[in-house]
Amino acid sequence: MVVFCLSVTSRKNGDSSIKNNLATIKMKILILLFFSTILILGCTNSKDYSRYDFDSVEKISTTNIPIDDSILMRYPYRLAKNDSLTFVLDLHAPEYFVHVFSSDELKYHRSLFKAGQGPDEFISISNLQLDGDSLYIFGSGNQIIISHVDDMYGGRENHRRIRLPVDGFGFLSKGLKFGDDFCFPVFNVASDGRILQFNNQGEFMNSFGKIELSDEKASIESATYQAWRPFLGSSGGVLVAATQFGDVVEIYTGKKQKTIKGKFGDPVFKNHNGYAIHEGINGFQDVVIADGHIFALFDGVSIKDEKITEQGGNHIYIFDLDGKPQKKIVLDRRFISIYKDTDGSFLGLDVNSDNPIYRFDIPEM
Repeated sequence: MVVFCLSVTSRKNGDSSIKNNLATIKMKILILLFFSTILILGCTNSKDYSRYDFDSVEKISTTNIPIDDSILMRYPYRLAKNDSLTFVLDLHAPEYFVHVFSSDELKYHRSLFKAGQGPDEFISISNLQLDGDSLYIFGSGNQIIISHVDDMYGGRENHRRIRLPVDGFGFLSKGLKFGDDFCFPVFNVASDGRILQFNNQGEFMNSFGKIELSDEKASIESATYQAWRPFLGSSGGVLVAATQFGDVVEIYTGKKQKTIKGKFGDPVFKNHNGYAIHEGINGFQDVVIADGHIFALFDGVSIKDEKITEQGGNHIYIFDLDGKPQKKIVLDRRFISIYKDTDGSFLGLDVNSDNPIYRFDIPEM
């Protein structure tokens, strides 16, 4: 009887111990799930947007392409070409903004779009873009000039002019053709959104996108839009905005926006009487979308660093269209812009060189 009683008591104690252990495990699981949920919610509500870095880095050499030196360009800023003609925009042109060369030997052909304040003259031109057989010039006075390449080749100046509204938008620059429409980055808080969209008649359609600040306490004001002003690139319904200061890339597909940030993060600036005084790094110089990838030309030098005297970027950040980093290219010189040529290679404009056009190849991803 004694043995039996001891045996029963031992079994009861064992069952009680198992139940206690199970209860403890369940409690630990519940606590773990609770804190995991808090962590997930915290990450979801956080302003720390996707950060990118590159596992693959490749150094690439560039080759100079001799150009007809009968035209002296002060600041060769943007380039566009087809099989016949090459167009170079001189940002600080003393006489003409656009110089036309043959595409085979880069022999000088003619100059267009005279600098000045007359009826058919321009105070400034911020971008040029070749789309099919038409060259688009984004000029001062919120106007877009469209020229047919054949007319320019034959010496005829038969331009179509689109005038964009000024009231409510101010000075529009750094625009580009996006499908059948035109897009410009917002410069101040007078307009909602991040990007302004106009139709091919110059009528305002809508604005979209937003500045996604990492600091929840930071406010968006006029100086913020100045500091966050981006360069735009587009292809096949995808629009990309890459900030001129800081390290931020925004990808727009339809109404969907994805913002990714590198190690330098948001533009750093000081607000001085409503104007942005930049205190961080020079960011992106240009952005190109081609072959299902984003190619963003990056500077990364602090504006306070006096050791770097050359202008432009010598890094190309490559992403897929979802913003996933693919590769970082390190070039042997600095460029102010890049252009995907018809043969698959890239062209770069070096404002630090008297012979500004260079060619280089990026291996396929």
